[in-house]
Amino acid sequence: MTRNLIKACLRCHERKLKCDAQQIGLPCSRCVATRGDEALESCVRVLRRPRTRRRVAKARHTVDTETFNRRNGEQEGNSSCTTPHKIESWTPPLYLGQTSSSSEDDVRTPETCMIAQECEQIAKGSSLPSLEIMLEPSQTGPDLVQYHSEMHYMTIISELVDAKKSSRVTRIVVEDRKLPMATRHTQMKTTQVRVVIQGLDPLDEEYLNNKSAFSLPSKHSCEAMLQAYFSLGHPHVPILDPVEFVKSYLSGSFSLFLMQAILANAALYAPTPLLEACGFSERCEAIETYFSRASLLYQFGCERNQLRSLQGSIVLGMTAVTGSFDRDFRYWIHNAVRLAVKMGLHKSFAHKESESPTCKLYQRIWWALYIRDITLLLGGAQNMRMIHAEDNEVLTIPTPESLGDDIPACYAHLIPPLTQQQREYFIEYCRLARIATKCLSILKSHPRETLDLIQSELHLWRSSLPESLQPVHRPSHVRSDSIWHMVLMTSSYRYESMLCRILRKESEGRDLELQKKSAQAVRAAIYELDAIIGRAMAYDMLSMLPMSCISIGPTVLSLHLEIVLSPSESETVKSRSRIYIHQAIVFLQQCRDLPFMKIALDLVDWALTKQNLLSIDKLNAPPPPVASHLHQQEPFVDLDREASGTGGENQAIANVSVFDVIERLDEFLELGAMDDTMISDLWQNIS
Repeated sequence: MTRNLIKACLRCHERKLKCDAQQIGLPCSRCVATRGDEALESCVRVLRRPRTRRRVAKARHTVDTETFNRRNGEQEGNSSCTTPHKIESWTPPLYLGQTSSSSEDDVRTPETCMIAQECEQIAKGSSLPSLEIMLEPSQTGPDLVQYHSEMHYMTIISELVDAKKSSRVTRIVVEDRKLPMATRHTQMKTTQVRVVIQGLDPLDEEYLNNKSAFSLPSKHSCEAMLQAYFSLGHPHVPILDPVEFVKSYLSGSFSLFLMQAILANAALYAPTPLLEACGFSERCEAIETYFSRASLLYQFGCERNQLRSLQGSIVLGMTAVTGSFDRDFRYWIHNAVRLAVKMGLHKSFAHKESESPTCKLYQRIWWALYIRDITLLLGGAQNMRMIHAEDNEVLTIPTPESLGDDIPACYAHLIPPLTQQQREYFIEYCRLARIATKCLSILKSHPRETLDLIQSELHLWRSSLPESLQPVHRPSHVRSDSIWHMVLMTSSYRYESMLCRILRKESEGRDLELQKKSAQAVRAAIYELDAIIGRAMAYDMLSMLPMSCISIGPTVLSLHLEIVLSPSESETVKSRSRIYIHQAIVFLQQCRDLPFMKIALDLVDWALTKQNLLSIDKLNAPPPPVASHLHQQEPFVDLDREASGTGGENQAIANVSVFDVIERLDEFLELGAMDDTMISDLWQNIS
């Protein structure tokens, strides 16, 4: 006796709902209304299987395959099914000692294939990939460049194959998982904007579009921003291959993440009309906008090239954006160090082939991170070293030839060639960073010897600078190439002041003589920084200086406040620091369009008011002479003795802010004069 087929579909039958599959066929109208496009696969007929007689004893020791498959959602198909389902038998897991008859491709997962490729590359001893391969955009997935230490199991296994040829650097391309056709169609539309965003989910792509993450300035404005970056930003951090980057820009295959990072850094140097052409009314707005766009692109995995990710992270790490950003410049510089160590840039093997373009680029990238690390530490922006001396095997400093080749004439309109002075500038910066690291490493172990070491090493370095970087006295005009000497001097005196200040604090109450000498060394370094700040403002050079040089303003101001409030300092020293405090405030005001300077200005106003540094006597104190050159300082004079009998009118200025006073100083500094009488007359006329 045969039983009738169930007229309802499987879904309606299980829910005891009325179904019209018998009249209109599959899928039924209820499944179409509730399931949409999925109804084509989920709406199937229910088949009654004939009863089978089985012995109870046998049933206790056998597994009903049909019941097992039915409980796992599998249905047995026949010719009447619209979408037949394949029944797959259950395969027990393989244990040690067991073998499988399936092929190797059936059991390999993408992860095991990736590990196998890495082991094979390690065993073959492949050299570093060429720069073209490293920077080539991948169409199938992100690339993974990784260095494996000698303790990694891949290295151990690979050395068993051939220990002589083994190499620990591998590069593989991790293929993306296959996406539905709807997503692929969306991706084909986005390839007109950016090839690398193929892996984006449509919802993520829509979100990034709403955030304008793919937006760029007009071609004319974008090329002008690139000119600003390669003129003033790139010489400080030569981590790019400029010719290759411009080629990718002109061909449309450039990295959008790296481009947004470069635009954020270029906004530090771009003139105001150019920023307005890009759609921004303030410099701070332009920097933060491009910075957030680059962060979004990285967060959503739009950058698939690891070397590009490293370069973009360094550029963002050189762009000081703080405040509400969780991923500020500190995050990006840490991310850059992480990627560099992952790629093995801290190992000596990565720099052996000195003529290889890849090795040259690796060397520049690592030394840029090395300089940034010690600068952030001694500048107080981070609390510990990221690059430790015992782990760093890169000892060779770059040569002028390793800083890039000549620029072809067809790209000269976008890339100004590096001058010999700019090449020597980066090399000397590397030497300076290594000296500072050496002094810091022995500072706490041998404090008495460290002070002499700091002063002698830095003095020797300054006196041995190449001729192109030696100070040149110009009577009325300062060319832009003098900024390279100014940046080096700023960094050297910043290192010296911070190292000597650490010595002074370590020797407090322990060694009075060392404490006194350290305090004198700190003051001498601060006065040199004051001279540099005054000269930079007098000749309107602030727009050409990098962030590492601009950030010295709040540091110098805080050190002068420390001197003024110190009970151990004489009134002569304090009166000098009061004048330099006002100069530092003017410096901050002229840089107030930068993100972190606004915070510094508010903090200074609060500190000056809190410590009552705006009293009449202190405000009317005559200023000390200001050095007109970087390395020439006038002898100290007793300002209090000279000021006796020349007091100002006693007026109540409790409601006067320091920024009201500074407005008059702005007019003076625009003249570019550094004359003592002018400063004295200015302060005497302020009421």
